[in-house]
Amino acid sequence: MTTQDHTQAGLPMPEKSPSPSRRGLRRSLVAATMLVPLAGAAAVALAQNRTATTAAPAAVPASAPAATPPASGGSGDAVSVLLERANFWRNQQQFDQALAALSHALELDPRNTDALALTSQIQAERGNGQAAQSALGRLRQTAPDDQRIPKIEAAIKIGPISQDSLAEARRLAREGRQAEAVDRYNRVFRGAPPPDNLAVEYYQTLSGTPTGWEQARDGLARTVRENPNDVRAQLAYAQILTYRDDARTDGVNRLALLARNPAVGDQATQAWRQALNWLPATKDSVGPINDYLALHPNDGDLQAKLEASRNPPPDPNDPAAPKRVAGFEQLNTGKLNDAAAAFQAAIEANPNDADATGGLGIVRLRQRRLDEARTLLTKAIALDPANRNRWQPALNGVASAIAGGQPNPAVALMNRGDYAAAESELQRQLRGGASDPGLSAMLADAQARQNKLAAAEQSYRQALARNPRYAPALLGLAGVLGQQGRHQEAVDLLRAAEAAGGDRRLVGQARALQLREQASAITDPGTQAGLLRSAIEADPSNPWLRLDYARALVKDGLMQQARAVMAQVVAGNASSDAIKAGIAFAN
Repeated sequence: MTTQDHTQAGLPMPEKSPSPSRRGLRRSLVAATMLVPLAGAAAVALAQNRTATTAAPAAVPASAPAATPPASGGSGDAVSVLLERANFWRNQQQFDQALAALSHALELDPRNTDALALTSQIQAERGNGQAAQSALGRLRQTAPDDQRIPKIEAAIKIGPISQDSLAEARRLAREGRQAEAVDRYNRVFRGAPPPDNLAVEYYQTLSGTPTGWEQARDGLARTVRENPNDVRAQLAYAQILTYRDDARTDGVNRLALLARNPAVGDQATQAWRQALNWLPATKDSVGPINDYLALHPNDGDLQAKLEASRNPPPDPNDPAAPKRVAGFEQLNTGKLNDAAAAFQAAIEANPNDADATGGLGIVRLRQRRLDEARTLLTKAIALDPANRNRWQPALNGVASAIAGGQPNPAVALMNRGDYAAAESELQRQLRGGASDPGLSAMLADAQARQNKLAAAEQSYRQALARNPRYAPALLGLAGVLGQQGRHQEAVDLLRAAEAAGGDRRLVGQARALQLREQASAITDPGTQAGLLRSAIEADPSNPWLRLDYARALVKDGLMQQARAVMAQVVAGNASSDAIKAGIAFAN
């Protein structure tokens, strides 16, 4: 391999083999962090499951957060990874996995108050009072003034949550009956604060009631404070802040930070952009919009908003303007019924008022009246297609709530790995008249995970028939076709996904896995290495690709070069996946 080959692939030149301490990589840390990696999208997760080497860990649900890269080596970094994983599994009601992660964390740091508190809380939620009291006793000895102790005591008193009552509360919220849903939640919790794993959905529901926003804000703030590793709660808190004028700046700033977190980056970016669209076209909005455009310079809608904010246009003679403005003012203060009335009055004055129509759609979305929200937001885009990006993120949110939000039982089935049951549930929803492409794409994912590739292909194509530019379906179909050896068709779909505005990172990951598929079918190590170099260029942060590349180099007799590749993988602030890949190579 030439110097030019290494340079073009962004790989290091051969160097001395890693030291024994580097190759060892602290086996206690590896044992503690040998957890499953993030699957960034359905197609990516699928291809990873099929092509992962025997040393690679098994895949997890696509909603699992990526572990935050450690700041430095040591057991503290492993504990942080384990706590994040424990929070994820707890939110999925997968308590055994959560407790296993916490057990590893406490082996590394027996006095870690976060691990002790979470262990006690989970045991209380499972009804294991003795185990909960034991962990609580250790927490009291370690930190007698820990502010979480009263909440844990309340959780022990409540005991296990009734799943039937919880499902009823979620149903009421889904139907837009927010006040009734909050009352049912409170009965489920017996008047105590919600457990942390249910806090997000409870406070999101509470924020949609006429007088509940402040309590929801304070509750989520407390949840974030007490659970700093729960990025899902951080995201919900930031989103709630953007609903009010006086808190929106704080919410926008938080979303800007969360957009850099790979676990929630896509959702945070979408919410960040939506919040910026809610800002008034005044000079005060110039700075926040510029911050977003520095990372997304090709966003035409926010470029236009920036210009309008720099030079606010004169107010035209618009009979609907007073009511429309009043509607947004009421929406910003959480008075959803008053906002709906004002928007409806504006629409009566001007039935073609796209902003009033979209504003009413936002109200219905906040009220969880999803079918109405979808109709109104679609109409707003049709009335003013030049500014479709003003409402498209909210419309995407509707589709997400229908296809992948917590109330949809198919999501819980997918997260538990019960793909056959998820397939049946999604087919039932589609037979009932649901037409969102997201549902068809989720059905395809469930089918593909059962290796029903022909059925998955048909379902992905049904999603694309409803929306030919639906990037998740384009990516998923590319993954399915790649598994069938139809690589050129898959490549064409990946190009279409990128052209349709699909997440470039996910498109790159999918393209890399296509190349990895092709490399796995070839026996010549030199050709394998060439394909894997191209895969690394498409997805440079994937350590498993570099492991495959290093193995191809070993087959080609280039051991020193292979060691140089893996030395770069585990150098510096290596992620947990990188550490696992390094161990796999060393073994």
